[in-house]
Amino acid sequence: MPDSASIDGLFLYVADDADFDSIAYGGGEDAIWQHTSEGWDGAYKNTGSEGVPGGTASMNFTGLAVLAFAAMPANLSATAALTPPNVTVTLDGDTPTKVTIPVSTESPFFTAGPLNDGITHTITIRIDQMTDEFPFALDGIIYAAEQNTTKPPSQDTLTPDSSTSGYIQGLLPVETTSKQDSGPPVGPIVGGVIGGTALIVIVALVVWYLFIRPRRRGGRAFFYAPAKISDMLSGETVDAKPEPYPLMHPTSTPSMSQVPARQGTLPPTDPSDAESGYGYGVGMGKPGSPYAPSNAGSSEAAAHRRKAELAGVLSVPQPTTYHADSGIRFSDPSAAGPSSGPTHDLADVPPTYSEK
Repeated sequence: MPDSASIDGLFLYVADDADFDSIAYGGGEDAIWQHTSEGWDGAYKNTGSEGVPGGTASMNFTGLAVLAFAAMPANLSATAALTPPNVTVTLDGDTPTKVTIPVSTESPFFTAGPLNDGITHTITIRIDQMTDEFPFALDGIIYAAEQNTTKPPSQDTLTPDSSTSGYIQGLLPVETTSKQDSGPPVGPIVGGVIGGTALIVIVALVVWYLFIRPRRRGGRAFFYAPAKISDMLSGETVDAKPEPYPLMHPTSTPSMSQVPARQGTLPPTDPSDAESGYGYGVGMGKPGSPYAPSNAGSSEAAAHRRKAELAGVLSVPQPTTYHADSGIRFSDPSAAGPSSGPTHDLADVPPTYSEK
């Protein structure tokens, strides 16, 4: 039987056929087992336990995989090799497995795995058929267990070889055999990338909201420097209220009444005369009246108007002037009798009075 070893973090333990503390031999009174250290080809510790049909060998173990090896006779002929022994193997009371012993010390005749770790398993071997030239002889039982599994003191921890390591790796779960060569874990790497990206995005949003956004709006960050609430509110934009249009005082079109009156005494008026269209009094606009304006009077009024324009009187709106009725009436000279008084020249404009 080849040597074995720890593989992928698992320890390989072996119970030699002469380990009576680990392997229980039985099969009845007629089942005789012989334990010898001679006549075997490449057996572990050069020992083998030869039985008879009906004999059994069983062992309890805690592990993930199990292998059983048989010892080969040293002088096995080619003819005898044609009729190898047959045995039945039962694991944990499951369906028995009939096995033909291979003609090789490098190959186990029974393998099982992966098994539930942490619980005790039982393997039982019963001899069904053999010959004297090619008897069945148990060499040992190997099983793979976790590092924290306590092995019995009578068992050995063995050194590996390529053949046994290959059998064990083929029986172990995929995650167990590949855990050393699986490379860096994908989950933590993906989680770290996603978390780092999220952190960068959050920091960028905070910087934009606190620093860039206020500056684009024409202000600065509210925590730029210690300030009172009033200082913070001073930067707020207040909508300007529209100013109402200024009130305009009523103005009147400049008239001849705004031209300064010439000094003189107004002639008496006739109460029966009607008011003049110019507001000078009465009788001035009456047709046929000697006081009605003539062409000469028009020329003189135009001269006074030009003087007023040169003085700037007509270009500047003047306050409204109110004229009071002086009570003077001018009589028609043609209607006056011999007792009529002297005739007076008509003034250019009537006297003006202040606002009431």
